[in-house]
Amino acid sequence: MSSDSPAPIDLGTICPILDAAWLQANRPDLTGPEGRSALAQFLGSDVVRRQWDVRTVQLRCKGSGREQWLFYQQWSQNLRRWAPNITLIVNDRPDLALFLNTDGVHVGQDDIPVAVCRALLGEAGCGKLVGLSAHTIEQATREDVISVCDYIGLGPFFVTATKQTGRPPVDPGYVREIVQSVTVPVVAVGGITQANMGQVLATGVKTVAMISGFGEIIRNVRPSL
Repeated sequence: MSSDSPAPIDLGTICPILDAAWLQANRPDLTGPEGRSALAQFLGSDVVRRQWDVRTVQLRCKGSGREQWLFYQQWSQNLRRWAPNITLIVNDRPDLALFLNTDGVHVGQDDIPVAVCRALLGEAGCGKLVGLSAHTIEQATREDVISVCDYIGLGPFFVTATKQTGRPPVDPGYVREIVQSVTVPVVAVGGITQANMGQVLATGVKTVAMISGFGEIIRNVRPSL
């Protein structure tokens, strides 16, 4: 990034990923109107901000276009109402990020190119974020990536049943090298829980993304939810 680029963003320490398939399989009680409202209020609560430094939430749905629209629209509506200070990112769909006026989009290596996402959402520093999943230092440090991305997602850190990638866990030394090689925040993902997040943060990443790991936090902090 150029020397006059904006300062790196603060995504918080834990970034919950609300994954449609995981919620349906593990917490179907949170997928209806009352459940969405209750979880959104929890995510917007002071205790979550103070104890877990949750500043960002990512929405992910790998279903059909209609399923993605409904999931992103319903959750963004609830989070905007009950957690207005949360930075809200949607997966894969810059068009829906634009239409729903979320704070940004996250894409993978085989999704819409980050340059197209940036062109749709506005130039770097406009307030709309573009994140990219990377698995190698080459993918993370390409100039055409770093010049338009606000953060890099890196993983998997541990073996996880939530998302089958076919990739082995990343080596901690390799992670440190990537963190030191980029000028944007690195977000760790893949099998991260309360029990192992300290190991991940020790590599220099500032944010860990969780799916089932955040489900454990919910059970521990708010058993009634």
